[in-house]
Amino acid sequence: MNVIFHEIDANARERVNAFIQNFDLNNSYKFYTSGTTGIPKEIRISGKQMWLSAQKTISYLQLNSTHKALICLDTRYIAGTMMIVRCLAANMDMLITAPRANPLSVTFPYLTDFAAFVPLQLSEMCQDGYIPEYLNSMKCVLIGGDGISTTLATLCTNMQPDVYHTYGMTETVSHIAMRRLNGADISDVYTPLPDVEINTDQRGCLIVKADVTNHEWVVTNDVVSMVGQNFIINGRIDHVIVSGAYKIHPEVVENTVYMAAKEWNIPMLCLCKGIDDEKYGKKCVLYIQKSSVLNYELIPKILLYLQSKLHKYEVPKEIIFTDNIALNAAGKVLRYGE
Repeated sequence: MNVIFHEIDANARERVNAFIQNFDLNNSYKFYTSGTTGIPKEIRISGKQMWLSAQKTISYLQLNSTHKALICLDTRYIAGTMMIVRCLAANMDMLITAPRANPLSVTFPYLTDFAAFVPLQLSEMCQDGYIPEYLNSMKCVLIGGDGISTTLATLCTNMQPDVYHTYGMTETVSHIAMRRLNGADISDVYTPLPDVEINTDQRGCLIVKADVTNHEWVVTNDVVSMVGQNFIINGRIDHVIVSGAYKIHPEVVENTVYMAAKEWNIPMLCLCKGIDDEKYGKKCVLYIQKSSVLNYELIPKILLYLQSKLHKYEVPKEIIFTDNIALNAAGKVLRYGE
């Protein structure tokens, strides 16, 4: 097994090297949840759980030591880390690069067989519907996260490698189910990996139990329809916006806006929501109710404040001033679906 670092900074190289050299089934590793099951929090995942997860993927996709993997996801998070563990478990060569919106904006020294991307990366690599030869030469491609647009799904049907849309989260140690996006087995239905048990709770939300969860039920906020032992995702029961690979809690964005309003001594009413978007699946849009002191001239100031307080992926892609934001009987902002 060879490990090649390409166009990646020294700190990341040192951190990843240390993980590879010291990986141990008996160790536990710190991660932060993405927001699938609630507000993001710190959790510990054992090396054994990660190894079991890797073995499921290797078996399902028939990967082995003759294959080479491209790792272009952020290795500080579970998706990127699990790409490394899969390579360790299958004795695959690794080509590790820094996470970029367009991984193919740099030239790699050789072709690879296996890679995982988020929808935004695939969209950036295949602009104008053109599928680069680097992608088409692969054996298998995983698309993680939600937000596969119709355009992107159509693009996947024209790709040569086997393309899968995965379902999972940090709490399930990456994906626990997949659906095919091209070929004869194309489907809207997710098939759980071997030895993964699924069901629904009283809300109709998916719950998951497997060896990778230490045989404990993980309760999600994803509303599903069961199709035998498989499932279709119908949406979220909460207000979380799934944009590209990230889950954005609108209340966090709105509370930050209200912090600014308090500092500036300006009354403000706002609503953050997800709008369909070809690039991100959903994009975060902030609506602000217009008033005599609130108008489009404030947008740069609001954006600067949000950029200083939020993660970059939480900053709204658009700010729209509207004449009226509806309130419920309790005087709270009326969200879509309430």
